[in-house]
Amino acid sequence: MRKDGSPYIGNCVDTTKFTFEPYDLNQFSGLVSGTNWVRYRGYSVLTTSEVVQAVTAIGLSSDKKTMYALVVDGGDTNFSVGIGLNDVAALMGALDAYDAFVLNSGATSVMVQKTLTADPFNPIIWNPVSKPLTAGGSASISGVGFVKRSSIKN
Repeated sequence: MRKDGSPYIGNCVDTTKFTFEPYDLNQFSGLVSGTNWVRYRGYSVLTTSEVVQAVTAIGLSSDKKTMYALVVDGGDTNFSVGIGLNDVAALMGALDAYDAFVLNSGATSVMVQKTLTADPFNPIIWNPVSKPLTAGGSASISGVGFVKRSSIKN
């Protein structure tokens, strides 16, 4: 996220095939790293990997006004075995993601929804909306949060 509040996904999927896009790290207020590109500049980045697993991915529309977050459970044959990277690319493409990458590929993903309560001792409850392999997910040093605002400034 840039300091001006605008989202940015970069830099490039392969510096041998695409021009490296220089940027100034001082213009960013927050950074999230990833493992695999699944969409780059409107095109799917396909892989020969047949691995099906839990995945967390993030994408951004070409006008940079819509961000997509995807959490797919996996590793539990009784619930969900997961998803392959080519299927993540297809799904992000169907959502019209211009750029998208996988944040992690494993069982550490937990998607939660914030609920406000009237209880003064427990005013906020975080309800899991995904089914991680472990009860509370796994310890992670990164996270992405989305805040719904009543009005958007352009």
